Amino acid sequence: MFAQSLEFQVPEKSSKKNTHPPKINKDFNQEAVAEVQKSKKNQKRSFRGSFGLQGNQLGEKTGEETGNRYMGDLDLFYLSEDEEGDKKVFDFASRVNDASLVMFSVKEAYVGKEASKEFSDEENSIGYKLGRVILDWSKLDEKWGFGKLNNRVNFDFFRPGQEGLTGLLIEFRHKTGLFAKGFASYVYVPELNPSLDIDVNAGTVKSRHPWAKAPPATNESAGKERALYYDVQYPDIQDIVFNYSVGGSVGFENKHFLAEGFYMRKPDNRIGVAADFKVDPVGFDKVDITVEPGIFYQDVFGGQLKYENRGFEIYASYLYSKPDADFNGDTSFYEATSYKHIRIEEEYGGVGMARAFNDSYRMELNYVARRSRYEKINDNPLNEEPRWNEAINVNFIARWSPRFSSLLDIKYDIFSLDRLFSFATTYAYSKDVDLVAGFDVIGANDAGENETFWSPFRNNDAVYGRMVYRF
Repeated sequence: MFAQSLEFQVPEKSSKKNTHPPKINKDFNQEAVAEVQKSKKNQKRSFRGSFGLQGNQLGEKTGEETGNRYMGDLDLFYLSEDEEGDKKVFDFASRVNDASLVMFSVKEAYVGKEASKEFSDEENSIGYKLGRVILDWSKLDEKWGFGKLNNRVNFDFFRPGQEGLTGLLIEFRHKTGLFAKGFASYVYVPELNPSLDIDVNAGTVKSRHPWAKAPPATNESAGKERALYYDVQYPDIQDIVFNYSVGGSVGFENKHFLAEGFYMRKPDNRIGVAADFKVDPVGFDKVDITVEPGIFYQDVFGGQLKYENRGFEIYASYLYSKPDADFNGDTSFYEATSYKHIRIEEEYGGVGMARAFNDSYRMELNYVARRSRYEKINDNPLNEEPRWNEAINVNFIARWSPRFSSLLDIKYDIFSLDRLFSFATTYAYSKDVDLVAGFDVIGANDAGENETFWSPFRNNDAVYGRMVYRF
């Protein structure tokens, strides 16, 4: 469910025989135990899954929001790969919450052939992936959940995760370490989470998702309360689905070092909307609001430098998103109304480092800074705040014993003073069952003049207990 895999890669110590450091996954709630099995034909096959139940109300006044009280998760992963590099991958996550909202995400689902990364001087290599593929071109997009390059899983905003784009990825690797990758698609699948419940007949928009805030159902003006009727003008499905994405990356990679730059022309991962209203001339007791969905195209480019050696990793990364001014939808309607999504340029730079200690501990430090300007539009309810401005992140994971492990993750925005705290301790009750206790806490300003991205979600705290069955 939480696609944030961090694994130790500490070299073997000569004083130990056949020492293989334990792999620690950042998501202890669904740590995989199924091992890849080899057939007589050197075919690697792996299937693993987990089912989890979680309650978020172990602490006073936590887990009170609808959809954030308790939940169930199902995760499935399948891998098939032969010695020639031919590969099939399916990675699926789903969740149902206490409001009976079913969420799902196909993070990856593709067939392909891996390009060799042996970093030898023997031959060149070509690979491809066809289907739903995560592009690993931007550390910032991965670490901070900006959702500019890849989609996000977005079951919750503490762990937005990554979800791939649908298309064809081709990779060429030269024997010198130079590489080039190209991606092309004519199928656009926007982020599906978080979602709202739209009743076209009743004219209502409601939410069963704690991370999706529904628009108001009524409005009060001059002492009179009026019902708001939402008329959502759905576009033809082909106008949404059949939109192109194209891009590529070039760089150099060897055993320890990576340098890469990329460019993508693609739709924004979220569908935008424009809205206009008119008051019912008879009785003035109803307000009709017309909503038009549409798509913004954007140019996304960036780069990254990374160095890895003996359990130590350091990186620097840059990410820039430049949306088009044009709205791919009912343009005349969009231009006529003042209530609409307005995509802004976003530019970020960041650095980070990680170190694994003693085969069982890993600490990670990350920093990101928004370099682009942001001006708040106070009279636009569709105005969107930046998720992060200037923030630091501390992440620590540890395996205290074969049965006990812990995770601590803290994010702090120096500019807006937003804080996210996550902690979890896992006890391996048996080979197949984990018991987990932890908390997720948000610190942010009150909604109002100083509202930030995280302000509307201050009540989404959780002090939870969780049981996970792995198969």
